[in-house]
Amino acid sequence: MIEPTVSLALTLESNPGVYACMLGSGVSATSGIPTGWGIVVDVIKRVAR
Repeated sequence: MIEPTVSLALTLESNPGVYACMLGSGVSATSGIPTGWGIVVDVIKRVAR
C-alpha cells in the first residue's frame, strides 16, 4: 500500500491545476493557472480584438 503522503504528492504532481484552484487564487497564480478574474479578463481581451 502507498503511504498517504506519497499518494498525495503523486496526485498533486499529476493534477496541479485542480488542487491549485481549490486552494485559492494565490496558489493558482504562482502555478501559472489563471484565476476566475484572469479568465474573465482574457475573454474580454479576446472579444475586444
